[in-house]
Amino acid sequence: MRSCNLLATWVIASICFILGCGDDSAQSDAALVPDASAADAHVAALPDLRFKWIDAFPKFSLNVCTNVLCGSNTHHDQFAWIPVGMGSGDATDAQLDAGPLPSDSWISADFTPTAQIENMTSVLLVGRPGMMQSTLDDLFAQHLVITSLDTSDDHFFGSTASGPTGGSEYADHRIFMGARAQLDAWATSEGTSGRVITAVTSDRALVQAYSFGRSGDTSTYETRLADATFDNLAAQASMLASEGYFLTAFGRVNPEPFAGPFVLVGTRPSGATSPRTARTQAVTTTSYCSAIAADLQDGFAIVGWAFDINDRYFIISER
Repeated sequence: MRSCNLLATWVIASICFILGCGDDSAQSDAALVPDASAADAHVAALPDLRFKWIDAFPKFSLNVCTNVLCGSNTHHDQFAWIPVGMGSGDATDAQLDAGPLPSDSWISADFTPTAQIENMTSVLLVGRPGMMQSTLDDLFAQHLVITSLDTSDDHFFGSTASGPTGGSEYADHRIFMGARAQLDAWATSEGTSGRVITAVTSDRALVQAYSFGRSGDTSTYETRLADATFDNLAAQASMLASEGYFLTAFGRVNPEPFAGPFVLVGTRPSGATSPRTARTQAVTTTSYCSAIAADLQDGFAIVGWAFDINDRYFIISER
């Protein structure tokens, strides 16, 4: 269904990242970011990137909203990629034959706080199945936090990752590979050890999850996982937020093409139960970028989003 040779990779990546594929109704607010050359600029430290920027800054601005078939784009500046969108819903034979489908590419957007921050490395990439492990190993070697990961019917994958450029504070990571029924116990163990689950996906019959520690962090964390379908994502996200959980990971746990269900991973410091606020928006292919921009402007961090075969989009954000 897809082709991804080297030439196509760079051509598609250039078109998408320079022009911005998909909904272009949202305008860039990059001008709101203070000039790094200003003599009195206060440079804020990066937040704990395992927590998806939730509560990190009072306001963010959208830069580019885009999709990519194959290729990658790496920032070495103050911009970070939001998690990739996750495809959902059952495709009919006619839809599969007609193609392309919404899940034929991954969609993301980059953003920055409306304040001066330290530079970082943030990566958005899409690749072939044979590239996946070597690509993840490279991200681990750079000590980047995997903030989203999704695989498609033909086992392409889309991913985002962020971390301090040249830093090593997120060097400690763990990988889970097993049945969905085993994931909750592993999540509890990781939280007790001070690690945070930041990405979940499926690979054929197995669920994969990724957790990261942070040097100097002596906290322990409580976790709660919530299974969801496209239709009850809002209720499940709001339930976790109301119990004080940061929504640190969101992914599909069904290996079938274009299918849910999803799992939401909630993480909170042990004993911290103050309610949080999750916002959910049901939008369309012509309005999702505008919805993301509105969330960011209101200080909500995008923690996950899904789209289905009928071009319905559902955005989850939290603050």
